[in-house]
Amino acid sequence: MSDDRELARRWRPPASNALLILLASVVGCVAVLSTVAAVILWARVGNAVQQIQAERRTNIARACRDQNGRHDRTVRELDRLIAQLPVDQRARARRVRDANVALIDALAPHQDCAALVDAGARELP
Repeated sequence: MSDDRELARRWRPPASNALLILLASVVGCVAVLSTVAAVILWARVGNAVQQIQAERRTNIARACRDQNGRHDRTVRELDRLIAQLPVDQRARARRVRDANVALIDALAPHQDCAALVDAGARELP
């Protein structure tokens, strides 16, 4: 008789087992959906980071090429203006040309764009 009482005490109605199975299924589905959402989000973040890095490299290269172009045009314009001076003024202008080019280099130096892009890319997280 004590065995019957013990069995009756341990026995659960089928409805509560079904509820537990349903609850476990819901928890499992939520876990799977959360994992899938996290993977999708991680992929989108990774794509966004790659796109930002590519845009940054493009912008650094463009800014570098623009600056190099301004530098070169400024030096060429200086040389053109010196060539147009009267002969007596041209000699003096040529003597101070190097100082003027040094000032141009200090304000807008000619840069190695590939190295600058690489350095900018390394600074990214």
